[in-house]
Amino acid sequence: FCYCSGLTNITIPDSVANLGDMAFADCANLPSVIIPNSVSSIEVGVFENCISLTSATISDSLKSIGRGAFYGCTNLTGISIGRHVVSIGDYAFYGCSSLTGAYFRSNAPSLGISVFSGDSNATVYRSEERRVGKECRSRWTPYH
Repeated sequence: FCYCSGLTNITIPDSVANLGDMAFADCANLPSVIIPNSVSSIEVGVFENCISLTSATISDSLKSIGRGAFYGCTNLTGISIGRHVVSIGDYAFYGCSSLTGAYFRSNAPSLGISVFSGDSNATVYRSEERRVGKECRSRWTPYH
């Protein structure tokens, strides 16, 4: 689907285990993406230069985000990253100038070089879960 400017919606089926290099790169009109539980890795440049992408939700089963995966997604405002991501490659969110928050549902994983460069407004948050009676509640706190 690389360079498919007419692509405005994607549903990634549960049979997909990884998103290969440049799979949706330069799909200029793709507004959002939800990565299902079946996907364990996002490879190099998968969503590179998807300039209409404003949000991405990454499932808890994902383990790695490749180099430049969201490079140049200038309208990406927020990213929610699952509990089991152990590594984020170099330049994964480089040039995402609208990014204001990256939300890790656990501690931040191993980060490559310049992962959030060009994102001067981005704050990295992590979830702090706590029990209140029988309920488990999450609170987002800046990650230092």
